[in-house]
Amino acid sequence: MYFTAPQLGFIGSLTATFSNNPQTHTIIAQAAPVLMMGGGIFLVFLFFHRLFLEDKHFGLRPEKFFQSQGGRFYAIASIVLTILVRYAMKINPMMAFGAVVGSSAFFITHGFKNHAEQQEEKMAHGST
Repeated sequence: MYFTAPQLGFIGSLTATFSNNPQTHTIIAQAAPVLMMGGGIFLVFLFFHRLFLEDKHFGLRPEKFFQSQGGRFYAIASIVLTILVRYAMKINPMMAFGAVVGSSAFFITHGFKNHAEQQEEKMAHGST
C-alpha cells in the first residue's frame, strides 16, 4: 500500500486499515484499483499456471486438453499482461504498474517455489 499511497508514510500505510480518518479512507479508495489490478493479475496467472502446468487428476474433459498445451502458458500470460497494461495505461498509468507488479510477484513466488522443490529433491537423494 505504501507504494500506491506514499503520502500516508510507511507506518501510516500499515495502520491505515484501522483508521477512522476520512482522508485515509479516500486515499485507500484511490489506491484500490492499483492494488486490485496487481492482485487480480497474480490470481489470473495462478489460475493459468494451474490450468496449463500443474499435474492434476482430471475431473473435466477440457482439463486434459489444457494441460497438453502447457508450453503455451507463458505466451498466454504475456499476451494477457500486454493487453491489460495497454488498456490500463489509458485509464490510469498506476493501474498498469499494478499489473506489472502482480505479474512480477507471481513469477518471483513461482521461481522461489521451483527452487525450493529442486533443493528438496536434491536433499532427498543425498546430493548437495
